This record gives sequence, structure tokens and C-alpha cells, in this order.
Amino acid sequence: MKVPCRLLVFSLVTALCHVGVHAAEPAAPVKTTTVQIQAGKDSSSDLLVRFPWPDDVKSSSGEQTSWALLGQKSSWPVQRLQGSEGNEAVVQLPQEFYDGNAHTFQLAETSEVASVRPFVVDQDEASVRVMRGESSVFVYHTRPVLPEGIESWYRRSGHIHPLLTPAGQIVSDDFAPDHRHQHGLFFAWVNTSVGDRAVDFWNQAKQQGTVRHAETLVAYSGPVTAQLKTRLEHIAFGKEGEQTVLEETWDILLHPAKEINLFEVISVQKNVSKEVVTLNQYHYGGVALRAKRSWLLDSKNGDRSDVVLRTNAETNRKDGNHTPADWVSIHGPSDFQQGPTMGGAAILGHPENRNAPQPTRLHPQKPYFCFCPVVEAAIELQPGDELRSRYLVATFDDVVDPSRLNELSAAFAQQPRVELGRNGE
Repeated sequence: MKVPCRLLVFSLVTALCHVGVHAAEPAAPVKTTTVQIQAGKDSSSDLLVRFPWPDDVKSSSGEQTSWALLGQKSSWPVQRLQGSEGNEAVVQLPQEFYDGNAHTFQLAETSEVASVRPFVVDQDEASVRVMRGESSVFVYHTRPVLPEGIESWYRRSGHIHPLLTPAGQIVSDDFAPDHRHQHGLFFAWVNTSVGDRAVDFWNQAKQQGTVRHAETLVAYSGPVTAQLKTRLEHIAFGKEGEQTVLEETWDILLHPAKEINLFEVISVQKNVSKEVVTLNQYHYGGVALRAKRSWLLDSKNGDRSDVVLRTNAETNRKDGNHTPADWVSIHGPSDFQQGPTMGGAAILGHPENRNAPQPTRLHPQKPYFCFCPVVEAAIELQPGDELRSRYLVATFDDVVDPSRLNELSAAFAQQPRVELGRNGE
């Protein structure tokens, strides 16, 4: 796509003229920022390329500015992320640049605004909905949800439901009769010690703790992606009232992948209490997905060939339970009368996560799983300590080929190398 651009100039051309005595001095060379991207064959154009935004690059006008990377024959929109770690930007490049060679682009300022954005963010007083075209990708709940007839302690916010496939299948569940405390895509700890006090943030019926949405920091769509950043609180209940133990941020970034819905979640949990918080060794807890209740197995000894819960290394839930995994996926029958007959979802871990590749919990009957870094050993958080976790979430129609998830996992782990430079120096 051709984007008319004017290059951002970082040093003004100067000329000192002494009228009637000397000719003007030569102009200083124009200096522009270059972005060199080297993407190996394990990288994928399904994932956006991240790069740090140069500190001294600012708009030449005081107005809202659009940016692009200029190549030899074309240009690609760039989007600065809002409130991101390290002041980052993202771009989506075509697969032809993923050849292992280094490609150099010029960072340019443009007055053109994208007429069609790949994602739309729709926010109201209760939730944030992210859409791709006319189809919803997910809904994040900012206001506590409590269906009629369900006990008040199950009230929940700060989670994603529904989670949808490109064709519109809902593959998540919330307040399922068998486990009211499982809420779509959510993050909670089970066996937790706050000082010498036991707190369970996961099993809400114990009334020891819960997780809530606290604040929406960013809800924005641009020419490349959509971004949602929120603040959550992990709250302990006690005789003296409520105490915020962990303060968490979710930084969600949408990737315009082919044929699947794909987004990234970076979670940072900080111990804001004055006591040591210990995530004790336990067989479940962490980031989790509760899939649709119709995929529940019929009995403890029963099985269904049309519902598959597996990891990259093991093809069934029994063998995959509590084993380290790069990714976990679940798929089952669609509720559609016409269209795809199957659908599902997957979560992919990142090698920088604590205890990666993290062990997983694959429930023997229920359509739920989680990445659980405390299966083998506890994690201790001193006051002020942070636990950073990073995941990719994918939804798909029909049955996804495991090789596709393997490719995404490899690309997620080995993202393109990016170097910033200057022309004219």
C-alpha cells in the first residue's frame, strides 16, 4: 500500500550567509531514523513486529501524527503503543521479509490516516468489546458480573468472556454449573500465603479472596492493532476488611493473524502488601481458560473423541496433565446449525515466563486447563516484587493443525531482531 510520507528530519539544514562577502556554507546532511528488521524463518507474519520507539523522535507538528516504515517499493503503517513497557511501536510486515536477511526501512511521518482499521474497540460502562471487522474477538468485563440466582460471592470482573472464533463461535464459558468460580479467560492463585494467613483467590466460595477489575488504562484501536490495558486487584478478605495483596496489569495486544483470532496478554503482578506473598506448590492455579460447558465429559471414566484437550507434547489430557508445555489447546463440537462443525482455543506460553516451559493442569473431565508454574515448587514474592507472565491466546474454527500452533509458538519465542540507526551521520 502506498502511503505519501514526509521524512522526519532530526537536524535542521543551516546556512550562514554573509551578504556581499561570502557564499552560503554547505547544508548539513539530512538525518533520518532507520529501522533494521531481521526475521528468521521461525518468525511469522501472523505476529506483529515490536520495536522500541526512539526517544528523540517526535512529530514535526503539534497534531496527531501517523507513522510508517518506508521500504524501497512500498510502506507499512506503524502504531505507537500507549502506556507500553519501554515505549514501543508495532508494524505488520508481509511474509516476504521473513527470509533471515536484514531489511532496512526509514521511519517516516505521514499525514494519511488509515481509512479501515483492522480492529475496533467498543467500550461502555460495563465492558470492553474488541471486534475484527463485524465479528467480536472477545469481551473483557470491567463491571462485576453476577447472573440471577447465583450466590453473591461468585461476583467477578477482570476476566474475558465470551471468547469467540472468527466465525463467531463462543468457545469460553462463565459461571458454569459444575464450577461457578471459573470465568472464561482468567488469572488467579489457589494455595496462597500472605504472611502466615492462607488466602484462596480462585475458589470464591471459600470467601477468602477474589480478583477484580480496578481501572481501564488504555482502550484503543489504531492503523495496525488494538490495545487494551487494565489494572486488576487480587483482594484478600479478613476480619479487618478487604486488603489488596497483588496489583496486576493486563496489557493485551491484538495480532491480525490469518484465519484465526490471536491476541497477546502480558500480565505483571506486583506484591503491594507489606508481607511476603507465597504462591505455594499446588496442582492448579495461574492463567486459565474455562471452555464451553457442552464439552464436559459425561463421567469420571468416560471419554469423548469429539472433545480433545492436549498439549504440544501429549495428545490427550491424561498424559498431558502436570507436564511442561509450550501450548495447550482444546476443541470440540460447534453449536452452529450451519458453518464450522468444530471450534476451539489455545494458549501458548513464552520462554521468559517463570519456570518455563510451565507445567499445565488439564482437568480429567471438565473443559478447562491452566498454565501452573507452581506445580513443582512455590514462588515467593517479597513486598514490591513482580511476577511477569506472557501468553498468546488463539481461537479457531474447525480443528487447528498442531503444526500451526508449533509455528506460532516458535515465532512467539523467537521474534525478529530489530536495530535502530541513523542515516546522514
